[in-house]
Parts: sequence; C-alpha cells; structure tokens
Amino acid sequence: MFRLLATFVLVQLAILARYVVYDAFDSLFYASTYLLLIAAVAIYFVSKCFVKKEIGYTPNETESWSFLNKQRMFTIEKPLYKGNVRRGSIQRIFVKKWHYFITDLLGSTFFLAFTLKLDENTFDVIPANGKLFSAQNHWTVHKNGQPIGTAKTVVDLKNTVKLKEVILLQIGDIVYSTAASTVTSHITLHNEQQIGEMKRSHLISSVNLLQVQDDTAEQMIALLLHAFHFKNA
Repeated sequence: MFRLLATFVLVQLAILARYVVYDAFDSLFYASTYLLLIAAVAIYFVSKCFVKKEIGYTPNETESWSFLNKQRMFTIEKPLYKGNVRRGSIQRIFVKKWHYFITDLLGSTFFLAFTLKLDENTFDVIPANGKLFSAQNHWTVHKNGQPIGTAKTVVDLKNTVKLKEVILLQIGDIVYSTAASTVTSHITLHNEQQIGEMKRSHLISSVNLLQVQDDTAEQMIALLLHAFHFKNA
C-alpha cells in the first residue's frame, strides 16, 4: 500500500514540475493518477477482510501443523494449530517502527523478523548485522528473551546456478538446514537427513502445512524463516 502511495506522491511532483517548467498540464493524465490512491484503499480493505479469515482460521482434516497466511499488511498474530488444537501463533514483527514502511516500499525480506509463540514459550527471530556488502542475511534466535542460536542464508555460485535456496540455523551444537527450489513453495528441513517439510495444502492455497520430526519450535523456526525470507510467505 505504501508503495502505491509513494508512487502517487512522486507522480504528483513530476506533474507539478512539468507544469512549472514547461507550462504543460494534461488533465486526463492528472485524473488517472488517482487510480493509485483507489488501488491503495482497495488493498487496505481487502487485507482487512483477510485478517478476519486469518484470525478465524481452523484446520480442515489435517494432522500437520498449520496456519493461514493470506495478507502481509497487518502484523497480527496468526493462529498456529497442530491438528485441530491451537498451540500458538506466528507474527511478523518490526524492531523499529520505520522498518515497516521500508519493508512495504522495498520488499518483504527487508528487516525480516518474526515471533513464534508455542505453548508457554516465545521465540523471536531478529535480524543481525553481517559482513558489509555481503549477500548473506543473518539472524539471531531468542527464547523467552535469551539468545539461543543464529541463522544465515547460504548464497553462493553453486546454489545460484542450481536455483537452490539454503538457510542454516544453529541452535547450540545442532545445525539445521532448509532447502528449496526457487520455483516451488516446497521447503525441506535437514539434520544429516530430511526431518521435516513445509508446503501449501494445495497449489493455490494460503494454508501452510508444517511437518517436523520432533515437533520442536526450533525446527519449525527453520522452516518459517525460509518461507518468510525466500517465499514471501
């Protein structure tokens, strides 16, 4: 929405500059710019409708972990279920308020952070500073306010050529890796062997299904981080 609003302001300034410099004004073109405002308002109200669906989501005949993700404008807590039992929530967060505007303008991977609440525990995934001019992204993982691990993307020539996305998550001495093709929404989780996966319930569904070996929050965090960063989930 903010991207449309910013475009509207820039176009208005361009029209004003054209009028001042060249004394030229096209009333039809000027009127058409307000379509950007209409589109922004439409996105707002559609997202509000999707929020109600996300909050009211209940699973339909699945034993997997699942949540509904239909919109990205409002940072609400999206219910997380195991089968038909609600066990927690997932929420996109922003460490600083201005991060929200930058993210909406430039893309959802900027300042990526989220909170996973599971049973009585709260896990936060927060961006961390990496090497200057590095293509890698870094995060720290906190449990109930205490740091417990780190995560980073693995962007190299080999993965790029294979159209492969990879993230490494280290919790203590345990290292998890997630992998997926850039052209699919299916994500796999590995710890020496495959121990989990995340996918949509069907091709055009907004319901995300997670399966992990030990039903631990750390394993789900690895899959969620990959989905939010690479799949714009």
